[in-house]
Amino acid sequence: MKRYITAAFCLVGVLFLIQSSSGALPVIKSKSGIEMVQIPAGSFVMGDEKGDVDEEPHEIYIDAFYMDKYLVTQEEYEKVMKENPSRWQGKKNPVDQVRWSDAVKYCNARSLLEGLQPCYDLETWKCDFKANGYRLATEAEWEYACRAETR
Repeated sequence: MKRYITAAFCLVGVLFLIQSSSGALPVIKSKSGIEMVQIPAGSFVMGDEKGDVDEEPHEIYIDAFYMDKYLVTQEEYEKVMKENPSRWQGKKNPVDQVRWSDAVKYCNARSLLEGLQPCYDLETWKCDFKANGYRLATEAEWEYACRAETR
């Protein structure tokens, strides 16, 4: 049975820039016109005291990075991948029914369209974090961004 990511996804642009001193998060537009917001560098405690051994609370440090401001829409996905796997059709709806491997292929394809170096090796599925293309957020980056400077 194939496993799908039923939740939509956002991409991370590997653009490590200086943190803004104003209160608003800096927004840029990618070459393809997609808005990205800068997530400032910082730290947080990840894990749960009641969780498994590998989930014990520990401090995580995150460098500044850019993340898509909105979930990847079906329209954006189809523009890059020339297909729309979504069950809940609608151009502005988030893309759904996407496997992790499909999301990674989208990251590479969008990187190539914008003249960037793809992050993923599609044979080994490893991510080159030094590449300047798009990639999926790590678990720590996603949790940090979702917390929005809250506990």
